[in-house]
Amino acid sequence: MENVPKKETGFRGISIKKELIDDVENTVNKHPELGYKNIADFVQEATRIRIQEVKKQIYEFSSKKKQ
Repeated sequence: MENVPKKETGFRGISIKKELIDDVENTVNKHPELGYKNIADFVQEATRIRIQEVKKQIYEFSSKKKQ
């Protein structure tokens, strides 16, 4: 079989515990008023928010360290 290169899609897969995904899925399904179309929308927004928090913590830590 020929080794065919994979087409780059701009997405990567990750593994998340089933219990956590079930919780996210239930939240998304039970609360359409939150505006999430699917699990991926929720996870992407949650990840963006957490990255912002972490970057803020890093900035604050590095600012204190310089003082």
